[in-house]
Amino acid sequence: MSEHTPIEKFGVRLERLLRDHQRSQAWLVQHSKLTSSVVSRLVRGDRLPTPEHVAAIAPLFAMSASQMVVGTDAESRIAEASQFVTRAHFESVHRQLVDAESEIELLEVQMTRIRNEKHHVLDVATSRERELSAQIAEVEHQLQQSKAQLADCQKKRNQAVEALCEAVTDLAVLSAKLAEIQTAAEEGDRARLQAALAGWASIGKRTAVEYLDKQRER
Repeated sequence: MSEHTPIEKFGVRLERLLRDHQRSQAWLVQHSKLTSSVVSRLVRGDRLPTPEHVAAIAPLFAMSASQMVVGTDAESRIAEASQFVTRAHFESVHRQLVDAESEIELLEVQMTRIRNEKHHVLDVATSRERELSAQIAEVEHQLQQSKAQLADCQKKRNQAVEALCEAVTDLAVLSAKLAEIQTAAEEGDRARLQAALAGWASIGKRTAVEYLDKQRER
Protein backbone atom coordinates (compact mmCIF):
# COMPACT_ATOMS: atom_id res chain seq x y z
CA MET A 1 0.00 0.00 0.00
CA SER A 2 1.31 3.45 -0.93
CA GLU A 3 2.21 5.83 1.84
CA HIS A 4 -0.13 8.36 0.20
CA THR A 5 -3.14 6.02 0.15
CA PRO A 6 -5.60 7.39 2.72
CA ILE A 7 -6.59 5.07 5.53
CA GLU A 8 -10.31 4.46 5.57
CA LYS A 9 -12.13 4.21 8.86
CA PHE A 10 -13.53 0.76 9.45
CA GLY A 11 -16.94 2.21 10.35
CA VAL A 12 -17.09 4.08 7.05
CA ARG A 13 -16.22 0.89 5.13
CA LEU A 14 -18.80 -1.13 7.00
CA GLU A 15 -21.48 1.46 6.39
CA ARG A 16 -20.57 1.55 2.68
CA LEU A 17 -20.74 -2.25 2.43
CA LEU A 18 -24.17 -2.24 3.99
CA ARG A 19 -25.31 0.45 1.60
CA ASP A 20 -23.83 -1.27 -1.48
CA HIS A 21 -25.50 -4.57 -0.52
CA GLN A 22 -28.72 -2.79 0.42
CA ARG A 23 -28.61 -4.20 3.93
CA SER A 24 -29.49 -2.67 7.29
CA GLN A 25 -27.78 -2.78 10.64
CA ALA A 26 -30.63 -4.97 11.89
CA TRP A 27 -29.81 -7.48 9.15
CA LEU A 28 -26.16 -7.43 10.18
CA VAL A 29 -27.08 -8.00 13.82
CA GLN A 30 -29.29 -10.94 12.91
CA HIS A 31 -26.76 -12.72 10.67
CA SER A 32 -23.51 -11.90 12.45
CA LYS A 33 -24.92 -12.79 15.89
CA LEU A 34 -23.33 -9.61 17.23
CA THR A 35 -25.33 -7.36 19.52
CA SER A 36 -27.04 -4.28 18.12
CA SER A 37 -24.91 -2.15 20.45
CA VAL A 38 -21.65 -3.53 19.00
CA VAL A 39 -22.81 -3.13 15.40
CA SER A 40 -24.01 0.41 16.02
CA ARG A 41 -20.69 1.44 17.61
CA LEU A 42 -18.69 -0.18 14.81
CA VAL A 43 -20.67 1.68 12.14
CA ARG A 44 -20.37 4.99 13.98
CA GLY A 45 -16.64 4.45 14.42
CA ASP A 46 -16.87 4.62 18.19
CA ARG A 47 -14.73 1.48 18.47
CA LEU A 48 -12.42 -0.66 16.35
CA PRO A 49 -13.42 -4.24 15.62
CA THR A 50 -11.85 -7.26 17.26
CA PRO A 51 -10.82 -10.31 15.23
CA GLU A 52 -14.06 -11.94 16.42
CA HIS A 53 -16.11 -9.08 15.00
CA VAL A 54 -14.37 -9.19 11.65
CA ALA A 55 -14.68 -12.98 11.44
CA ALA A 56 -18.43 -12.69 12.04
CA ILE A 57 -18.98 -9.85 9.53
CA ALA A 58 -16.62 -10.54 6.59
CA PRO A 59 -18.28 -13.77 5.30
CA LEU A 60 -21.61 -11.95 5.05
CA PHE A 61 -20.08 -9.78 2.31
CA ALA A 62 -18.20 -12.67 0.66
CA MET A 63 -14.88 -11.34 1.98
CA SER A 64 -12.07 -12.71 4.08
CA ALA A 65 -11.11 -11.06 7.33
CA SER A 66 -8.00 -9.53 5.79
CA GLN A 67 -9.98 -8.17 2.82
CA MET A 68 -12.46 -6.69 5.22
CA VAL A 69 -9.93 -4.60 7.11
CA VAL A 70 -7.23 -3.92 4.50
CA GLY A 71 -6.68 -0.20 4.09
CA THR A 72 -8.66 0.64 7.22
CA ASP A 73 -7.66 1.88 10.63
CA ALA A 74 -8.43 -1.63 11.95
CA GLU A 75 -5.91 -3.40 9.71
CA SER A 76 -2.90 -3.10 12.01
CA ARG A 77 -4.91 -4.15 15.04
CA ILE A 78 -6.26 -7.28 13.34
CA ALA A 79 -2.79 -8.08 11.99
CA GLU A 80 -1.27 -7.86 15.46
CA ALA A 81 -3.98 -10.05 16.89
CA SER A 82 -3.45 -12.61 14.11
CA GLN A 83 0.18 -13.04 15.17
CA PHE A 84 -0.93 -14.47 18.49
CA VAL A 85 -4.02 -16.41 17.47
CA THR A 86 -4.16 -18.97 14.66
CA ARG A 87 -7.10 -18.79 12.32
CA ALA A 88 -8.26 -22.28 13.27
CA HIS A 89 -8.14 -21.43 16.94
CA PHE A 90 -9.83 -18.13 16.30
CA GLU A 91 -12.66 -19.77 14.34
CA SER A 92 -13.04 -22.40 17.04
CA VAL A 93 -13.28 -19.75 19.75
CA HIS A 94 -15.69 -17.75 17.62
CA ARG A 95 -17.94 -20.78 17.19
CA GLN A 96 -17.85 -21.35 20.91
CA LEU A 97 -18.80 -17.73 21.51
CA VAL A 98 -21.69 -17.97 19.05
CA ASP A 99 -22.87 -21.22 20.64
CA ALA A 100 -22.58 -19.66 24.09
CA GLU A 101 -24.60 -16.62 23.04
CA SER A 102 -27.27 -18.88 21.55
CA GLU A 103 -27.39 -20.91 24.75
CA ILE A 104 -27.64 -17.73 26.82
CA GLU A 105 -30.56 -16.52 24.69
CA LEU A 106 -32.28 -19.90 25.15
CA LEU A 107 -31.73 -19.78 28.91
CA GLU A 108 -33.10 -16.25 29.04
CA VAL A 109 -36.25 -17.42 27.25
CA GLN A 110 -36.59 -20.31 29.69
CA MET A 111 -36.04 -18.01 32.67
CA THR A 112 -38.71 -15.64 31.38
CA ARG A 113 -41.15 -18.52 30.97
CA ILE A 114 -40.38 -19.86 34.46
CA ARG A 115 -40.70 -16.37 35.93
CA ASN A 116 -44.10 -15.94 34.28
CA GLU A 117 -45.22 -19.36 35.54
CA LYS A 118 -44.08 -18.41 39.03
CA HIS A 119 -46.11 -15.18 38.93
CA HIS A 120 -49.14 -17.12 37.70
CA VAL A 121 -48.85 -19.69 40.50
CA LEU A 122 -48.47 -16.91 43.07
CA ASP A 123 -51.53 -15.12 41.70
CA VAL A 124 -53.59 -18.31 41.85
CA ALA A 125 -52.35 -19.08 45.38
CA THR A 126 -53.14 -15.54 46.56
CA SER A 127 -56.62 -15.70 45.07
CA ARG A 128 -57.25 -19.11 46.63
CA GLU A 129 -55.96 -17.86 49.98
CA ARG A 130 -58.44 -14.97 49.90
CA GLU A 131 -61.28 -17.38 49.09
CA LEU A 132 -60.31 -19.73 51.93
CA SER A 133 -60.02 -16.80 54.37
CA ALA A 134 -63.53 -15.67 53.45
CA GLN A 135 -64.87 -19.22 53.87
CA ILE A 136 -63.15 -19.58 57.26
CA ALA A 137 -64.62 -16.26 58.41
CA GLU A 138 -68.10 -17.39 57.32
CA VAL A 139 -67.74 -20.74 59.12
CA GLU A 140 -66.54 -19.00 62.29
CA HIS A 141 -69.55 -16.66 62.13
CA GLN A 142 -71.92 -19.61 61.75
CA LEU A 143 -70.15 -21.38 64.64
CA GLN A 144 -70.67 -18.37 66.91
CA GLN A 145 -74.34 -18.28 65.97
CA SER A 146 -74.66 -22.02 66.66
CA LYS A 147 -73.00 -21.59 70.07
CA ALA A 148 -75.43 -18.80 70.95
CA GLN A 149 -78.40 -20.92 69.84
CA LEU A 150 -77.09 -23.90 71.84
CA ALA A 151 -76.69 -21.77 74.96
CA ASP A 152 -80.26 -20.47 74.56
CA CYS A 153 -81.60 -24.02 74.10
CA GLN A 154 -79.72 -25.22 77.19
CA LYS A 155 -81.17 -22.34 79.21
CA LYS A 156 -84.71 -23.15 78.07
CA ARG A 157 -84.15 -26.84 78.78
CA ASN A 158 -82.95 -26.06 82.33
CA GLN A 159 -85.97 -23.83 82.87
CA ALA A 160 -88.29 -26.58 81.62
CA VAL A 161 -86.66 -29.16 83.93
CA GLU A 162 -86.99 -26.78 86.89
CA ALA A 163 -90.65 -26.10 86.10
CA LEU A 164 -91.32 -29.83 85.76
CA CYS A 165 -89.74 -30.52 89.17
CA GLU A 166 -91.85 -27.76 90.74
CA ALA A 167 -94.99 -29.13 89.07
CA VAL A 168 -94.25 -32.63 90.39
CA THR A 169 -93.74 -31.23 93.90
CA ASP A 170 -96.98 -29.23 93.73
CA LEU A 171 -98.83 -32.25 92.40
CA ALA A 172 -97.56 -34.37 95.31
CA VAL A 173 -98.77 -31.76 97.81
CA LEU A 174 -102.16 -31.54 96.15
CA SER A 175 -102.44 -35.33 96.00
CA ALA A 176 -101.74 -35.58 99.74
CA LYS A 177 -104.35 -32.92 100.46
CA LEU A 178 -106.85 -34.74 98.22
CA ALA A 179 -106.22 -37.95 100.15
CA GLU A 180 -106.87 -36.05 103.40
CA ILE A 181 -110.19 -34.73 102.04
CA GLN A 182 -111.21 -38.20 100.92
CA THR A 183 -110.42 -39.67 104.35
CA ALA A 184 -112.40 -36.91 106.16
CA ALA A 185 -115.37 -37.47 103.83
CA GLU A 186 -115.33 -41.22 104.38
CA GLU A 187 -115.19 -40.78 108.17
CA GLY A 188 -117.92 -38.13 108.13
CA ASP A 189 -115.77 -35.65 110.01
CA ARG A 190 -117.30 -32.40 108.77
CA ALA A 191 -114.89 -30.12 110.62
CA ARG A 192 -111.90 -31.95 109.30
CA LEU A 193 -113.42 -32.03 105.82
CA GLN A 194 -114.02 -28.27 105.81
CA ALA A 195 -110.46 -27.60 107.00
CA ALA A 196 -109.05 -29.91 104.30
CA LEU A 197 -111.15 -28.24 101.57
CA ALA A 198 -110.03 -24.78 102.72
CA GLY A 199 -106.38 -25.95 102.63
CA TRP A 200 -106.89 -27.41 99.15
CA ALA A 201 -108.24 -24.13 97.83
CA SER A 202 -105.44 -22.18 99.47
CA ILE A 203 -102.72 -24.43 98.12
CA GLY A 204 -104.21 -24.47 94.62
CA LYS A 205 -104.51 -20.69 94.51
CA ARG A 206 -100.97 -20.15 95.83
CA THR A 207 -99.48 -22.68 93.43
CA ALA A 208 -101.22 -21.09 90.44
CA VAL A 209 -100.09 -17.57 91.42
CA GLU A 210 -96.49 -18.68 91.97
CA TYR A 211 -96.45 -20.51 88.64
CA LEU A 212 -97.69 -17.47 86.73
CA ASP A 213 -95.15 -15.21 88.48
CA LYS A 214 -92.29 -17.52 87.57
CA GLN A 215 -93.43 -17.68 83.97
CA ARG A 216 -93.42 -13.88 83.77
CA GLU A 217 -89.89 -13.80 85.23
CA ARG A 218 -88.68 -16.22 82.55
